[in-house]
Amino acid sequence: MKKIALMAAAFAMTSASFAEEAVVVEETAPAYENAFDTFYFGLGMGGSFVKYDAKIGENKFNEKANRFIGSAVLGAGKTFKQKFYVGAEILADFTKAKTKKVLKDQFEVKYQGITPQFDIRLGYVNPCWNTLFYGKVGVAYNKAKARHIADNKEYSKNKAGFVLGLGAEKMFCKKFSVRLEGDYNFGGKYKNEDNNVKTDVKFNKGFTARAIVVYNVKY
Repeated sequence: MKKIALMAAAFAMTSASFAEEAVVVEETAPAYENAFDTFYFGLGMGGSFVKYDAKIGENKFNEKANRFIGSAVLGAGKTFKQKFYVGAEILADFTKAKTKKVLKDQFEVKYQGITPQFDIRLGYVNPCWNTLFYGKVGVAYNKAKARHIADNKEYSKNKAGFVLGLGAEKMFCKKFSVRLEGDYNFGGKYKNEDNNVKTDVKFNKGFTARAIVVYNVKY
């Protein structure tokens, strides 16, 4: 009987110890309720991998421009039922404008240096991980500029392009988060006919990858 009483006392003490430890773990878990209900501003960097596809008369060319970029973003978002996220933002990628000669140096093509875009983000929040998984739909401002070297004649076109993207954002404290994302810009199109020569150009089409540090302000 004495042994049974001692065993019962030991079990009770062990259970109390585990319960106390569980409470401590629960209290110190780094979960931020509605962590993504914020206005935010972010800066980051990444890579841009775009190209020009063109047909001028019977001549064709395909030119790529892979460049390092800096990025800035400003936006706001809201979480519903602590799981579903909707947000909107203005984003801009900055890089050095790039010029290439094509078609046996007949034309000079200029790749734009700044690409702004407007995006809607739709996603799912995992509150245990303080992480947002999202998809993006947006519109980017694409600009094409070329010069015919022989007669110094310039051609230019501004065109909105459809953008799709995927990403994930992790909240590390109540104010700072880090996101990784990738976009595909469907680019713009330019068509023209001059002196019976048809021109068909697709420009600024390709992928962009970014890593962005974001400062959040709760509302």
